[in-house]
Order: sequence, then C-alpha cells, then structure tokens
Amino acid sequence: MIFDALILGAGPAGLAAASALGRARRHVLVIAGSDYRNRASHAMHGVLACEGMNPIDFLTQSQHQITALYPNIRLESDTVQRAAQIGTPESPAFEVQTATGAVYQGRRLILATGAIDELPNEIAGFETCWPDHIYQCLLCDGFERAERPFGVGVLAKPLSAHYVHLALRARCFNKRVVVYTDGLYTKEQQCETEKLFAPALAQGVTLQHTAISRLEPLPTNKGPGAHIHLEGGKSERVDFLVYKTLTRPASAHLALQLGLQINEIPGHGSVIACKEPTGATSVPGVFVCGDAGSLIKGVAPAMAQGLCVADVVWGGLLEEDKS
Repeated sequence: MIFDALILGAGPAGLAAASALGRARRHVLVIAGSDYRNRASHAMHGVLACEGMNPIDFLTQSQHQITALYPNIRLESDTVQRAAQIGTPESPAFEVQTATGAVYQGRRLILATGAIDELPNEIAGFETCWPDHIYQCLLCDGFERAERPFGVGVLAKPLSAHYVHLALRARCFNKRVVVYTDGLYTKEQQCETEKLFAPALAQGVTLQHTAISRLEPLPTNKGPGAHIHLEGGKSERVDFLVYKTLTRPASAHLALQLGLQINEIPGHGSVIACKEPTGATSVPGVFVCGDAGSLIKGVAPAMAQGLCVADVVWGGLLEEDKS
C-alpha cells in the first residue's frame, strides 16, 4: 500500500497534521518512537484548556483520540533510519525504512520529528540539574517560581546579546538576577560584558565572572533550586537557572539523505530549511513542521504548523489527482 502521506514524528506537529489529514479522509501512516524533547517536563503551559497538563499524557491522549476517530490514520511505534525519493518532481513518492526493517511508501513525506537539545556537559552537574532546576523558557516555568527568596541565575554561555534579553525577562519574576559568565578574567573581557549588559545592569541585574566548577541540585526537602559552586570555593544558591540551549533537528540525518538543506542559526543551533507557514522544502513533496524547522518552539506553534502543512499537502494531492 502507498500511503497518501508518511508523517515521521508523533508530537504536537505530527499529530496535528495527522488529525487534519484524517478529517480529509486521506490514508496516513505516522511513525514515531517514544523519545520526546519535553519527556522530563511535568506540565504544559500556553495551550488553551490544557493548562498544567502533563505533556506525555497530552500526547498519549491525542494519539488515542486520533486513531479512534479516523480509521485511515495508522500509528506505528518505530524509528525511521532511511528515507529516499522514489518518484519524480511532478509525481513525488518516498520510501522509508525503519529500525525493525519495515519499509513503507508514501506520496508525501512530512518531517515532524522535533529537535534535540545540545547541553553544555562541560559544566559538571548541568545534566543532573536539567530540566528540573534549569529552564530555557521563562513563559513556561517562570510564573510558578516568581518572587522566591534566592533569585534567578542566568547562565550566559556562550556570551551573546540573547542573554541580555533573558536577564531582563528574568527580572519580571524576581528582583535578584545574577548573570554567570563562567570565567571572564581579563579586565577587557569584563568591560565589554558590562557594556553589553548595560540595559540589564541598569535594572539591578548583577554579573558574576568567576568560573563555575559544578552545579548541584538542592535536595527535594529543601525545595527547588541549585547551588552554583564557583572556583575558589565560593558557593551561591539560586531558585532556578535560565539557559538557552542550542538545538538541532532530530531528523537531520534523514534531511541529508533526502538532499535537504540544514540552516545554522547563530545562537540557536540548526533547523531544516523550509518555507513557513507551508513547511515546503527544496524537495517537492517533502514538508517540515514543528521544532525541526522553526526557531519558534512550543506545543501551540507546532500544532499550528502541523495544520498548515496538512492543508498544503491535501491541496497538492488533489491537484496531482486531477492530472
């Protein structure tokens, strides 16, 4: 059987695309593993009617609902290892092979595989504190932790103007905000950093240039937060740390197999090149939606992108069927 669409990924973007194509009565195969970027998160925010819901519960319920409502939608728990074009630009077709050896074919291919965070594991203890004590989205995690006694730490590594904005945003949740630059020792480096952070310093943000030797999460009985152990033996406590991870598409290897371009975005990481909001790529019939192709990462925008891509795919299939 050749499916109308193969959707790789069953997160918010892939499921939204599957749901829309299911309502259009198209035959769709969704292939996804069980490893999600937000698997360690405890609650979703910014999704209407789902405030505080566990993200994995959200995905599980969504998958069950879609497969129950739309008989033309099939969900396979597997991982795609190979993807190839087998059609023409005028009549696209694709073949994928999974880790279990299964081979599937489809007229359209939607990459909704999400993104992978690149953590600075050269900082001892970072992974232990992530993501329960280190957050990258203040809209997601700042509100519930506002006005706590030890303040917010901003880990500015590598140093960039983006952390000035993060420090200013952190000030909306706590009057005490410390930016940790992790080892700027020369006077010249420190002066340049003070110029960069001048808007934040004017609002009471402080800079800490001493290198970090390790991060340590607080014991559960002492509440949320972390100890930041600095070189020289000094230790500081914060209620939470803010850090902007670099991300890369989880399906970067498949994108390269298909001949797609991967764009490097300084300060953000990389994304699969596509046109927003259609998700169209340089290869006819291949589309990208969600975190894999967008700098705006989150459940709500991923769902919106999935719906847009599904609508474009549906229209393209109808046009192709006319000829």
